[in-house]
Amino acid sequence: VTLLELLEHILPGEDTEAAGFLQQELTRSGMAIHTGTRYLSLEEKAEGVNVAAEKDSAPLQLTADCVIICTGREPLLEKFQLAKLGIDYDRSGIKISRNMQTSVPGIYAAGDVTGGMMLAHRADRQARAAVLHSCGEAVAYDEKYIPSVVYSHPPIARVGWQQKQAEASGLDISVAKATYSANIMARAELAGQGFVKAIFHRNKLIGATIAGEQAAELIAPLSLAVANRMTRGQLHDWVIAHPTLSEMFTSLFGN
Repeated sequence: VTLLELLEHILPGEDTEAAGFLQQELTRSGMAIHTGTRYLSLEEKAEGVNVAAEKDSAPLQLTADCVIICTGREPLLEKFQLAKLGIDYDRSGIKISRNMQTSVPGIYAAGDVTGGMMLAHRADRQARAAVLHSCGEAVAYDEKYIPSVVYSHPPIARVGWQQKQAEASGLDISVAKATYSANIMARAELAGQGFVKAIFHRNKLIGATIAGEQAAELIAPLSLAVANRMTRGQLHDWVIAHPTLSEMFTSLFGN
């Protein structure tokens, strides 16, 4: 497998350290990764597909059995109908309030048409917020508490603030980190390398990233902790069964 990435790093929207870790693991498994590479054209032939690209202003020629081009996604908007109804939108999607209401009172939008994180569980949460608000309940949706997962091998999962975002915003943060190599269950199950990172601001957990096996499952309790703005003190009292992968969390909170 050969991966061509236009930007200087794979997964530019993820935690920088997690993306670097994944690139290292993918390379170790035999994948060739070319970052800072611009795809130019392809030509299908009987023996395969010839790909023309450019890296550091130099031509790069590759041959493959098949090629998958992934250039991201955008909302599929029925712009004529939206304009007719007077619903505001832009390139990123339909504009909504925190309770999923569009610019037209009584009309709600949820899911990928609203742009942002195009994830099924996000759409479900948005829809719930829209239905409850339409029934008179005060429910506010907050994108910061929606977990995101990269289903790679190994996977990456995150919720809340990322370290680079928090630092760019000028937040005074502290970062705690635990590794898979120090966890007895990860070693016994040959789970490989990985890490868990927690971001704290004013003693409250505001974000977490996991890079390693079962990241998609492990992010769930941290999502709950971030959504409830739990403090180090509260998390310090968290008792986790031994031996488990989630026991890595105890070293993050000083247990």
